[in-house]
Amino acid sequence: MGLLGLGAGASFIVGNKFRRYGHVSIDASDPIVPSDKMIPTLFIHGYGGNRLSFGPMISRFERDGYGRKDMVIIVDIDGSLHVEGQLRSAQPFIQILFKNDIASVEKQSAWLYHIMQFLFGAYGIKQVDFVGHSMGGVSILRYLTECRDALDAPVVAHAISIGAPYNDHNVAQTTPQIEDLLLTDAGPIETTPLYRYFEKTMRHLPKNLQFLNIAGDLKDGNDGAVSVNSALSLRYLVQNQLNYHELIVSGRKAAHRLLHENQRVDDSIYTFLWKKHK
Repeated sequence: MGLLGLGAGASFIVGNKFRRYGHVSIDASDPIVPSDKMIPTLFIHGYGGNRLSFGPMISRFERDGYGRKDMVIIVDIDGSLHVEGQLRSAQPFIQILFKNDIASVEKQSAWLYHIMQFLFGAYGIKQVDFVGHSMGGVSILRYLTECRDALDAPVVAHAISIGAPYNDHNVAQTTPQIEDLLLTDAGPIETTPLYRYFEKTMRHLPKNLQFLNIAGDLKDGNDGAVSVNSALSLRYLVQNQLNYHELIVSGRKAAHRLLHENQRVDDSIYTFLWKKHK
C-alpha cells in the first residue's frame, strides 16, 4: 500500500461528533426483534482506523432508514471484547473498533472469530454481513477462508470490501510507491505472498457467499493508496467459486480515505445488502 496508506477517516472532525461516532443509537422503548430475524452488518475499519472510518457512513445509513447502530464492539490489545449496546433491531449495525489499530491481518481475522463466537453465543445470531475498508477487507477475507466450517459462529451471507489491497506486499503501512502489479486476462503477472496465501485457501470460502469488491480510481489507476489492479486481483482468486461483483468508483471521493464518504459506494452497499428487504 502506498502514499496515504491508512484506513482512518479525516482527523479534523473533533468534539461531540467524534465521540458520537463511537457510540450506539439505541431507543430502549423499541421492542427487541427475535434473534432469528436479525441480520447484523459488521463494519471493519482499516489500518490505523478509528470510529471515523465508518462512523459517518453508519450515521447516513441510519438516517436513510436502512438499519440502526445497535452495538459497538471494541477489541482490546489482548483480544478481549468490550461491548456497548444490545442487539434489538432487524438490521442492526455493529461498529468494530480495534484498540490496536495497526495489528496484523492474522490478528484481526482471529479477533473477528472471537466477535462471531460472541454474537452466536450471546444472541444466537445465525447470519451476518461484513463491510470492510482497506486492510479491513483483507482481514475479512482471511477470516472467511479460515472459519467457514465453524459451528460456533454465524454464517456470512454477504461481504463487501472497499479499497482493499489483495495483491500488495504490504497491506498496511505507507510505502514510497503504490504497488501496481499488472493484471492480465489470466490474472496478475506477479503475485505477492498474501495473494499466494489466498490462492491456497480460496477453496475454504463459504459456498453461498456473495461478495462485492469496490475499488477507487483517481484516473491514474489507483485511489492514492491502493491500485485498482491490486483491489481487483481478487477476481482471479474467487472466480467460479462464489457470487462475485465489482465496482470501480471515480471522482474526488474515490480517494482511499474518502471511499467510505462516497455516495455511489453508499448506494451500492444499500443495493447489495438491504434493497431486497424494502
